[in-house]
Amino acid sequence: MVRSAVPARWLSFVIALGILSAVSGCTHRVGQAVILHARAEPRPPMSDAVSQANIDLALADGTTVRGWVLSRPGSRQDILFFYDNASTLLDAMSTLYAVSDALEADVFAFDYRGYGFSEGVPSLRSMVDDALPEYEFVRARHAGAERPLVVIGEALGTAPAARVASRHPVGSLILMSPFSSFADLVAAVGRATHGCKVIPDDSVSRIDLSPETDLRTVTAPILIVHGKGDELATPDMVRKLDAASPSPAKTECAVDGGRSDVRPENPQVRACVAQFQRSVSGAAASPPPVR
Repeated sequence: MVRSAVPARWLSFVIALGILSAVSGCTHRVGQAVILHARAEPRPPMSDAVSQANIDLALADGTTVRGWVLSRPGSRQDILFFYDNASTLLDAMSTLYAVSDALEADVFAFDYRGYGFSEGVPSLRSMVDDALPEYEFVRARHAGAERPLVVIGEALGTAPAARVASRHPVGSLILMSPFSSFADLVAAVGRATHGCKVIPDDSVSRIDLSPETDLRTVTAPILIVHGKGDELATPDMVRKLDAASPSPAKTECAVDGGRSDVRPENPQVRACVAQFQRSVSGAAASPPPVR
């Protein structure tokens, strides 16, 4: 057996480049910049003081969703975190550590059905519905303890986060790059394509889930963080969400950049969260919503 002199992980790159050169009949000069795709800024180090453990939750239909709990020594509150649609727990690891550090809290996060470590088939409906038993799971971990619970939703994770806060008492709700409704989100995607028509199919148009609707019963303190250049979490959506909630303590924070900049690793976002945290410090959890 003859072994290739080219490592397997490079083979597809070399073949593709060779085909391109053969077809075009030209020569391409390739430098390291074509191969290496490093981050512009390094991620902040993850705290050695935070320990990570696996958690799993068997849902009513027999599906098991799995996740992590990040435990921080001396923490006095819990966080239930819902990441964006293009992530998994592995992708969100540094974000979870940053959230734990910024809020000095234990962080709970589950992979959605069909994502990462979790079983099942992904859907928008299950993403929202499964958030409610996940909330109960977190509460049961510290049964009897007076610990505030902060619920955080990132982009599409706005939907399950808003649903939890609309059904259960929470200490506060933080929405990062939020959307107001799926109809508004589809419209924003259409505008972002600069002229291309975007039409939702039945699987989307039948969805009646709406963070804007859920926020109508949320009286807990709310922080909305969005990027000034975000074409999807538009100012109009932020205004709708702000107007929907009867909460007496609502804060909006616009940071430089777009959607990818609205992350707890960003010092601007951390400053917004820290100021919001100080403003609600010592406040009791909101009473159960009246439905």
